[in-house]
Amino acid sequence: MKSLFDWHELYATLTDVQKHSAPVQSGTDVVTRLRHVVLMRRLETISDIVLSGFQLSLYSVNERPLAYWYLTRVLEQHLACLDEIIEVPPNSMPRFEFQFRARYLTALQALSLALFAVCTSQGHI
Repeated sequence: MKSLFDWHELYATLTDVQKHSAPVQSGTDVVTRLRHVVLMRRLETISDIVLSGFQLSLYSVNERPLAYWYLTRVLEQHLACLDEIIEVPPNSMPRFEFQFRARYLTALQALSLALFAVCTSQGHI
C-alpha cells in the first residue's frame, strides 16, 4: 500500500513541476512523459490492490460488482496511458512488450466488464 502512496506523491510532484515550468517548444517534453510513466505504475498498483482483494476474499457479494466496475475503469485509464507513453521503433523488444501489455490489459478489462455484467444481472448490486 505504501507503494501506491509513493507513486501518487511522485505524480503530484511531477504535475506541480509541469504546471510551473515553461512549455516545451520543440523536442520531447520529458516531464510529461515521466508523468505518464509514473501514472502507469500508479494504475498498475491500483489494479494489483483490487485484484488482491478478490484473491483474499475481501469483497462481499454486494461489493464484487463495484470492484469489477472499478477495475474496468482503472484498466481503461491504464490502456490510455500506455498509448501515450513511449514511441518505440517497430520490431524492437520494447514495442513487443508494449503490444503484449496492451493485449493483456484489454483482455483483463473485457473479463472484468463481463464479470460486472454477470454480477449485476444476478442482482448483486
